[in-house]
Amino acid sequence: MVRKATRPLVFLFTLLALLVFSGCRSSNRIPWPAATERTYRGFRVVEEPGLSPQTVQDTLDRAADWRTEIEAAFFPAAAGHTIGLVIYATAQSYRSNAHFHLDTLAHYERAENRIHITLKAPSGTWRHELAHALLEQVRANSPYWLHEGLAFLVMESDLRGSLACSSRPVVRLPAMLYPGLSALRAREQLNTTAIFDADQQTIYGSEALLVSAYFTLFLWKRQLLGDTLRRYQQEPGSSFDMLMVGSNLTARAALIADFEAWVRATDPAAAVPGC
Repeated sequence: MVRKATRPLVFLFTLLALLVFSGCRSSNRIPWPAATERTYRGFRVVEEPGLSPQTVQDTLDRAADWRTEIEAAFFPAAAGHTIGLVIYATAQSYRSNAHFHLDTLAHYERAENRIHITLKAPSGTWRHELAHALLEQVRANSPYWLHEGLAFLVMESDLRGSLACSSRPVVRLPAMLYPGLSALRAREQLNTTAIFDADQQTIYGSEALLVSAYFTLFLWKRQLLGDTLRRYQQEPGSSFDMLMVGSNLTARAALIADFEAWVRATDPAAAVPGC
């Protein structure tokens, strides 16, 4: 029997899975076989026939600027790597041709390092998917919790600033997550540890998606995110959740306890300084 406090969570996380930009899948299908792939500002671009060249170029220029910002903040090792883009004219065209199993605006294909996205998708959608692509460039097959946590973190945050923590800008999570946090707090216990081994189905089918987002924000607040990400990129085979605590399980348990106390008290819309 599902407890009463759990029912709003089931609805909210199902809604997130349907509306939010799902992270990573594998498919190599290009909907328009005759379309020609071209390279532009670090992207390998295939666009739906009939799109305005100027509109596409303007969109790609904005995407390149967002990529530069996110890359400089978190993924400098991805510089020089190309990311595939398949651009659809409309949301209807995307949903008809992408054959994705959720009602999304975009998705990222791990196997092909390719983002499928609509031309006029909001900036947050572009930033979310770019974070997936950049993380996969520097550490292939990274855990789903880290993929989603970082992707949500960059959606509405201006990350421009120096590498010094004191001059890093504040960040905030997108408003779509706020109701979920309120519902999550109604739970008697949070199982944060479970996110570290969560597979794709678990991340997108439970509160693990929301916990991942707020845990990543918490790491930013504690000034652990940037440094751990740099070491994670430099040490192949390392585990992010172990790197952040120096492979000390006791320290990890203490960090998680601090997070769970913080997430119950924090303002969902708060802008958080950190690095």
